[in-house]
Amino acid sequence: MARLTDALRRLENQGSFAATEESAAVAVLEPEVAAPPPPETPSPPETPSPPETPSPPETPSPPETPSPPETPSPAQVDDPLTAPVSLAKILEQPVPPPPAEAVPLVPTEARVPANSGDRTSDSTFSTETLPREVKGPGEVKGPGELETLGEVEKPDEEEPTIAPPPAAGHPTRDRDDAAASPRERSGRQPIPFGGPLPPGNSLEESIGANQVCANLLARLTRGDRAIFALAGAVQGEGHARAVSQLADALALRLDDPVLVIDADPTLEISREAGVHTVVRLDELTGDRSVWQERVVQTPTPGLCLLSTTPGLAGLENHFEVARLLDDIARQYPCVVIDAGSCDVGPCAALMDGCDAAVLTLEAEATPVDEAISALHVLSAFRPPVLGTLLIRPGGGE
Repeated sequence: MARLTDALRRLENQGSFAATEESAAVAVLEPEVAAPPPPETPSPPETPSPPETPSPPETPSPPETPSPPETPSPAQVDDPLTAPVSLAKILEQPVPPPPAEAVPLVPTEARVPANSGDRTSDSTFSTETLPREVKGPGEVKGPGELETLGEVEKPDEEEPTIAPPPAAGHPTRDRDDAAASPRERSGRQPIPFGGPLPPGNSLEESIGANQVCANLLARLTRGDRAIFALAGAVQGEGHARAVSQLADALALRLDDPVLVIDADPTLEISREAGVHTVVRLDELTGDRSVWQERVVQTPTPGLCLLSTTPGLAGLENHFEVARLLDDIARQYPCVVIDAGSCDVGPCAALMDGCDAAVLTLEAEATPVDEAISALHVLSAFRPPVLGTLLIRPGGGE
């Protein structure tokens, strides 16, 4: 039994071994066959874009048909004003000679534009603009120099005098006829206003011989009125005297009345004339009767005086002041304004309403730099600077 069992086991072992070798041989004989890859799906062909359609050519516009020339009527041909003139006839006409160039009264470098905000950046001055010698009254000097309108002699100083009290009818500070207290001006001579000049310095010698008035009035821009301001280079008595003498000469030469507006802060002319009531300039810009009541008649026939101070009148109300001067010019065609000296500043509102300005210079007493500064100030305002008025010391008695 035991032997039979062993034999059966051997047979079983041999059969399993053979089966294993057979399966291995089959595996060797039959290699692995890889699965074929799936076929690629071809992409659809690209559809070609349609060709661009060319734009139709532009149709040229038809040429313009020229209009037939107008046939002038017989009336138009006969009339020389409406008859057609050919260009050839115009070119054949002789060319008139150019007009002679006018001699400028004021150098261009001494002027500053009116609509300019900066009055000092576009102007240059030099000593060439100052008159160095008097060549004659009204004679124009070389290029770049102002014209000298003439000279006014200033008499030598005399002993101190006492100003007389104002006569009856002259307004005072309290608006009554009370006599004002006399004022002693030690060491200075009073300025005669509206009366005879001191001996040795007559009106004919001071102004008439030099024809200052004729030279001044001939250069005014307007013929129906003459409003001009005189400003001094430095503060002094010679300027007020020149204004007084010039006003006297104008009153004697002109048939119309002459008005002097004393706008100098020193009020030299008003004090010598006995006027002690002074009104501010802004108070005169109202009704006409306001300034008419302030006008004072002087002993010189046809010469009146209006005393005023700048007050609050400045550049902000220059239009009102200009309208006031226009109103005054209707009654007084000739107006002389004493604008004071340029070192203390002239009344800007009055200067803008004037037609012209004149600079007074004291000979041998005005420094060159102060004279140039005065020209700079006057040129900044609207009215043109006509020239200079020299004040020379005259002979005594």
